[in-house]
Amino acid sequence: MPDRPHPLRWLRSAASRLVRRRQSRLPFGIDPLPHPAAPPSLTVRGWATHSPAPDRITISINSLPSIQCRLGLPRPDAALRFPHQPGAESCGWAGRLPLEGLSDGTHWVRAEIYAGGRLLQSLSRSFLLTRAQSGPARYQRWIVRHPLDSTAAPPPPGWTILLDPGTRLHPAALSRLTAFAHRHPDAAAVYSDADHLTPSGERTRPLFLPDWSPELFDQFPAMPGLLAVRDSLLPGDADPLRALLARGIQAHHLPEVLAHRTSPFRLTPQPQAPPGAAPAVQILISSGGRLDILQRNLKALRATAGYPNFEITVIDNSRTGDLAAMLSHHGAARFDWRRRPFDFAAMNNAAARHSSAPLLLFLNDDVEGAREGWLRELVLQVTRPGVGAAGAKLLYPGGLLQHAGITVGVCGACVNAFARCEPDDLDLRPWNPAESVRNVAAVTGACLLTPRDLFLRLGGFDQKRFPVAYNDVDYCLRVLEHGQRIVYTPRAALFHHEAYSKPLALAHAHPREIAAFRARWPTFLSHDPYYNPNLTRASPDWEVAD
Repeated sequence: MPDRPHPLRWLRSAASRLVRRRQSRLPFGIDPLPHPAAPPSLTVRGWATHSPAPDRITISINSLPSIQCRLGLPRPDAALRFPHQPGAESCGWAGRLPLEGLSDGTHWVRAEIYAGGRLLQSLSRSFLLTRAQSGPARYQRWIVRHPLDSTAAPPPPGWTILLDPGTRLHPAALSRLTAFAHRHPDAAAVYSDADHLTPSGERTRPLFLPDWSPELFDQFPAMPGLLAVRDSLLPGDADPLRALLARGIQAHHLPEVLAHRTSPFRLTPQPQAPPGAAPAVQILISSGGRLDILQRNLKALRATAGYPNFEITVIDNSRTGDLAAMLSHHGAARFDWRRRPFDFAAMNNAAARHSSAPLLLFLNDDVEGAREGWLRELVLQVTRPGVGAAGAKLLYPGGLLQHAGITVGVCGACVNAFARCEPDDLDLRPWNPAESVRNVAAVTGACLLTPRDLFLRLGGFDQKRFPVAYNDVDYCLRVLEHGQRIVYTPRAALFHHEAYSKPLALAHAHPREIAAFRARWPTFLSHDPYYNPNLTRASPDWEVAD
């Protein structure tokens, strides 16, 4: 969770959320648009609840030709706000508008909603186009600011350099490798970042990699940049990257662009392992008593988990006893935490101690499955050797990304990676981190699976320092300290209404929690091992640092 903003900005943010909620109760609407830094296109999303249902929606920019939208997209938020409107569950729409030829500045998107050939509604919304902040422009500035000494040097003795076909070494690569070998005489292997060369010789599309990340690198056909391995470790003609992963050898990372690719780089996800044993999962859901939210959560959980062996316990933090009958109907147990202050750490610790299942899933009551099999996928990841926790891809109800892992030391203390980014826009990158199984520093407690014995051995969530915020991140960092890995998997996808059922006063971290987090984790705040130091610390979108 990022730092609490200045009080005035916080009040404005709260007012903005209330306005958006009032707007979202209208039968037609457009979601807030991003401020694109000149990508090839702009995705526009919205909702349309009407009887008869709209059969055509078009969007256009200024006076340019219109584009027809996709209809029938999931909108769980509309289903909550329009419970008696048929089809509200799938009243979403989306379309992509090309941005070529548009100048920088403010432009207007217009949406027209039709049913049976009749115009039902016309909507418009503005957005700001800023090419100066585009990815290519940022990277060209980065290249100028990070020159490398091009002094020629021989390769260090005893090392073999491995490159993909067509990949060229930067002139400084050998001297940097030699310097690394002198600084790290015991190192077994090292790899670098890379970028792409256009046919005209322009450097573009950087591949800024994390530190050693087994779950991610297992999907790489080869290292995209320089990979150097000591000769004594080369296993004949075997694939060196696969050999390092199989033997558990951790390569060092040089966060410098020392290689230039002339061919595209694509991940090759490994086939999922066949399901083995199905250990029991105890699902712990903290609830403040919002029956409509919780009922949707439980209904969706049963329908989409895709896993045979789980039990549900709802931690009842309400002021009444109204949950009992509904929980019985859904086959969920109740852990009584009524009429106490909201303390996420304490209530989940207490419920975890009462559980006997080998796996614990902490799940918010405002989360619901977006596709089938998400719990099966989380169990598959957390039962891999060396993995101590796993988390899912969370989406806002309109389809924007809400969580793709947590980055520490960005936007203050930490931030959800790619929060409010358009998923389709990330496909334009050399590889899409939000759609890749990968190691992360932390995952959100809104959906966090971990072994019970590890959770109890580490003392659970720190309820003294972090009763409301940062307890999930703090727990994950302690898992890393313990020598276990954290895995984010997009194959488990859920919608998250994000604090929809929580009081507004608890939507931001308390200053005491912020100070405690900074005091507890200075090393991770200065360097998240799964976030490249050449990327910005000012936003969650993994852009090149200015």
